[in-house]
Amino acid sequence: MGAIRVFVCGAILATVLLVVPGGADAASVTIGAKLSKTSIDLGASVSVSGAVTPSGATRRVVVQRSLGGGRWSDRAAGPVSSSGGYSISIRPSATGLYALRVRSNGGTVVSKTLFLKVKLGPAQAIRGVDWPHYVHPVVALCGDTFWTVETEAVAFGDLTGDGVEEAVVSVVCFSGGSLYVPMLVVYDWRAGKPHYVSLWVPDGLNTEWPADIRTLSVAGGVVSVSGKYSPGGGCHACLTAPWSRQLKLRGNLLVSA
Repeated sequence: MGAIRVFVCGAILATVLLVVPGGADAASVTIGAKLSKTSIDLGASVSVSGAVTPSGATRRVVVQRSLGGGRWSDRAAGPVSSSGGYSISIRPSATGLYALRVRSNGGTVVSKTLFLKVKLGPAQAIRGVDWPHYVHPVVALCGDTFWTVETEAVAFGDLTGDGVEEAVVSVVCFSGGSLYVPMLVVYDWRAGKPHYVSLWVPDGLNTEWPADIRTLSVAGGVVSVSGKYSPGGGCHACLTAPWSRQLKLRGNLLVSA
């Protein structure tokens, strides 16, 4: 094992450890690395590519990343071609400034890094809303102004197939007493702000009281929601029976998927 030089973006030189086959001259081995883009929207992919010289120095390379100054972790690996080239695609799952580096298979990178900025794009703009403190349309949701609305959870996903995410928000209307009504509220993004689309209250349950909403997720255009209710009774403290639904947005209504 010997020290070699790595060329990052054609300008930054760094030192790494590379495991090379017997007979190879470690001092002559280099790895070039660059990003296809330095800034992308959340949900997009970026490729890390370059070349290993000599081509037989390592058969695979590994892309590592650090987010927010955290520990380095392996995220993706790919083969090195017979000519020494490689290209690895990654798709970050969160916004922020990513530090990326490439190491040889079995080697240890101690180099400076490539930086990738992942930001919310137009398709995910609705994620930037401060949902825990968002002021919901009380009358539209609860019927009059004597109620208060509290946000409990939020999930994001493209419910209409237009490539732009909607927000599905779990809220509760409180009467000021013991009465509360949990529901799901759908918002889309229009004119630079959330736009109320629809609401849905758990229905079809054998109970005098609305059910609690305890889990919420969106995947593949389908809203999955579940909770518990009190069978046949009006006891909020007796929520023992589980329920679940899968919903889709058709027009302006959430209906069974």
